[in-house]
Amino acid sequence: MTRPVLWISRRLSDATLARAAANYDCIINHDDQVASTAEIIEMSAQADGFLTAHSEIMTDDVVAQFDPRLKIIANHSV
Repeated sequence: MTRPVLWISRRLSDATLARAAANYDCIINHDDQVASTAEIIEMSAQADGFLTAHSEIMTDDVVAQFDPRLKIIANHSV
């Protein structure tokens, strides 16, 4: 069985990344740049879940364009 794919939108602590990697195939933004709207929408077709920071803005218009593959969005600060 394949593991779910998790997009981590910003550089997080090593402990957080290690814990995520234990359960998910992670796509990590190692450059730690704020994702553009186009990148966020594009990633919705590549990941089952997003672990975002407060810097990624997801308006109703952006969310309406997400691929059905994306199942959950979680904010790291929560």
